[in-house]
Amino acid sequence: RPPRSTLFPYTTLFRSNAPKPMCTVLLLGALTAAAGCDLAVYPTTSEYDAQEAARASVDLDAASMPNAAEVLDVELTLDTVAIHRQYEDRWVLLSGEESTTTLVAEPRSEGISDVPMRMQAYDQLSFGITRVRVATDDGWQDAEILVEEVSVDGDFVVDTDVTIALTFDLQAGLRGTAQTGYTFEPLVAATLQAAR
Repeated sequence: RPPRSTLFPYTTLFRSNAPKPMCTVLLLGALTAAAGCDLAVYPTTSEYDAQEAARASVDLDAASMPNAAEVLDVELTLDTVAIHRQYEDRWVLLSGEESTTTLVAEPRSEGISDVPMRMQAYDQLSFGITRVRVATDDGWQDAEILVEEVSVDGDFVVDTDVTIALTFDLQAGLRGTAQTGYTFEPLVAATLQAAR
């Protein structure tokens, strides 16, 4: 996982095709969506034609529901979602800002980014978890996060527009009760799907 402290000084920005505006590193989240920047974490600069790139989004979902009937919803906040490109050993930033979604209440699946990326092979996905909240009849309460930095190995070959699905096992990963408090272990699988 690329260290968060180096994201800003070591962020490379790729320009889109037209009108080819030069992006800056000041507004990472807004620029990735609005200006079509492919952000890679390494100390060099480069450009590419965005028409030759695929678009990638990240969706969050739950594979199983919590055991406790009292749990009405689980809210998950991620930050700094990045994917590792095997060629040239580089990290591509998919989302540089915090994104919050719910995993139990409908709609359960929600996208957190949509950026262009090179059509190549990737082998690792990395993200941070900054907050997990659990909703019960008594209201929301924070869960203790057992693992804050998550890396998922995989064989992610991007050759068209794709969705990277992060599927969390809430049945095994969320433990405790409203009275004793909750702990959350991010048991997650990452799969690559053709974009709909």
